[in-house]
Parts: sequence; structure tokens; C-alpha cells
Amino acid sequence: MPGHTNENSNIMILRRVIKHFREQEWTAIFLDFIIVVVGVFVGLQVNNWSGQQAENRLEQQYLERLYVDMNGSLQDYGRNNGWDERTIASQAIVLKALRSGTLDESEREAFALGLVFVGSLNPIRRRWGTVEELKSTGNIAILRDLEIRNMIAAIDADYERSSNIIAVAASQVTQIRTVLMQAFSPLEYGFQMNDPIGVNYDFEALAADQRFINLFANVQFKSELMLDFNDGHMRQIEQLRDKLAEILEIEVATQ
Repeated sequence: MPGHTNENSNIMILRRVIKHFREQEWTAIFLDFIIVVVGVFVGLQVNNWSGQQAENRLEQQYLERLYVDMNGSLQDYGRNNGWDERTIASQAIVLKALRSGTLDESEREAFALGLVFVGSLNPIRRRWGTVEELKSTGNIAILRDLEIRNMIAAIDADYERSSNIIAVAASQVTQIRTVLMQAFSPLEYGFQMNDPIGVNYDFEALAADQRFINLFANVQFKSELMLDFNDGHMRQIEQLRDKLAEILEIEVATQ
């Protein structure tokens, strides 16, 4: 056993020192002292080196996990963002048609989609488990790259600020949507982008209803605001992902 070996070695050295003292062999005593000091120093250096190696391995694991989280967040957002952009574009067509009082035949499907899914944007979802673990365990300091730590802190601060604004806007949109839905009746629709949309509405009545138009415009403004905040937040995550890829020497696939 290593512990017993060290203990036996210490006992042997102690016995030798006592023997040398009794015999007043000062040179031997000095050599024994040097052996003990050097042994302690080497032992400490080995322990420090082993501890640093363990920290380096843990840091590498965290960096790899952070990269997977950031890249996954971007992929998730990319899948949802197409729907959000189409919804906002369809809402813009609704507003244009109602304000002009005319609806082109080629835009009827987009008009119906804009009515049925008014304000229906996907909430932002990010994979933040590794960051939360780093903060809760106090291991954030194990990341030696100060820029990485600063980027994480900036993203967290921006998310807290943006999420509060988005939560208020989303709540208002939900309330307005309840009012708007009273002016038309969805007949049939799916939840995929290419699903057919069926909706019963009186275009002339909607175009003459200024309150409806104003409320719809309010939803459009808040929808664009939420999408803008989400896009900005994901750009920050993309920058962090790219920085992690640089450190890990990972080639990021172009979108």
C-alpha cells in the first residue's frame, strides 16, 4: 500500500537521523535533511501537477459541453425561426390589405395564415444547462479564458433584460389576440407551415374596422420586437459558439 510505504520510509529516515545524532555524524544528518526536504518538495510538485491535470481535463469537458449546448441552441432556433418569420410576413400582408382595402388573390392564403396565427411566435429556447451547472457549483472560474466567461455573463444579463420585455409583450399579445379572434372564425388549419388554412371572415367589415386594424398593428409591432430581441440574443450565442469552436479547434459548418 502506498500509505504504508511512505510511513515505513519516514520511520526508517527518523531512525537513521537518531542514530546519526547519537554518533554525531553531522554530514550524514545534513544529507538526511536534504533528502527529506527534496522528497517533500517533489511530492508537493507531483500533487500540484496531478491537480492541475485534473482541472485541465475538467475544463476541456466543460468547453466541449458548452459548445454542444450553444450549437444545439442555434439549431433549435433555426428550426423555429422560419415559422416566426413567415407569421410576421403574413401579418404584414394582412395589415397592407386592410389598410388599402384590397386583397390580391395571390395573397389570400398568406392573409388567412396571418389572421389565424396572429401573434403566434415560438418562445426562445436555449440549452443553458452547462452554464447553470458551472455557476451553481462555482466551477465557472475553471474556464481560464476570460473572454469566454465575459461572454457568458453578457448573454445572461441580456437574456434577463430581454426576457422581461418579451414576457410583457407576449402577455399583451395574448390579450389582444383574444379580441381579434372574435372577428373571424377559423374553419380548418394545421400546425405545419405548408398545411392548408381555412378561415371565415368578412374582408370589407375588417377593412372598415379601424379598431381591429389598430389592434392588429399593435400585435405586429410587438411580434417584430420579440423577434428582434430573439435574433439579437441568438447572435450573442452564435459568437460564443464560434469562440468555443476556435478554442476547441472545431470547424463550424456554414449555414
